[in-house]
Amino acid sequence: LGSWKAVSTTKQVFAPCGTDLFTGGKAAYDSVIETEVQKGDALEYRARFIEQLADGETSYVAADREYNAREIAKAAMGGYSMVDVPVATPNQFSCTLGGTEQKSFVNVDITTLKRKAEVIDERKFACSELVRQIVSQPGSRSNPNAPLAPLSAKDIETISIYEKVSDGRIECSQRTATYLVPSQSDPIAFKKWQMSQGRAVDVRYYDVAYSNSNQPEVR
Repeated sequence: LGSWKAVSTTKQVFAPCGTDLFTGGKAAYDSVIETEVQKGDALEYRARFIEQLADGETSYVAADREYNAREIAKAAMGGYSMVDVPVATPNQFSCTLGGTEQKSFVNVDITTLKRKAEVIDERKFACSELVRQIVSQPGSRSNPNAPLAPLSAKDIETISIYEKVSDGRIECSQRTATYLVPSQSDPIAFKKWQMSQGRAVDVRYYDVAYSNSNQPEVR
């Protein structure tokens, strides 16, 4: 529970369906390989974990989705990148991300489809989550009758294995896999979904280290 310093390092990146179907295309793939894998650039941010009730009685520890999303966006895109968070629940998260110009603003809606957690032993546990992420232009969420811009829709599966190294440090091995979703409004996106044949188009492996400032850090 509480706030932790997180340092995420990208270890491997794969494009199982080729770089044309990779998130952002070949240019994005080449950039990720160069900056994150070869140079080893790490993403540092604050992460917070809170206690929640599963059925009104049973409690469990969960990531504070709104806080963590803000901190990751701040670290990756700048301090004022997250403009608004209209919805933040354990199963639904919606936000508006923006740059210096209004036309660069986008809405991001994330819905949890599945999740599972398993205790491996007294120091290690695993969890997995499948979410659907939809990116749209501003205005479509607040005015559903307005013409919609083409959407970016994808399913993202995240599998994480956490190990408690000490009272003040937790290490995590994480794998994310991105799958395309068929689009009814974008024929190009629909064609790419057909080409992927249900396979992941973007697979990444990370090492994430969490250190609690209230505890001595392990070196």
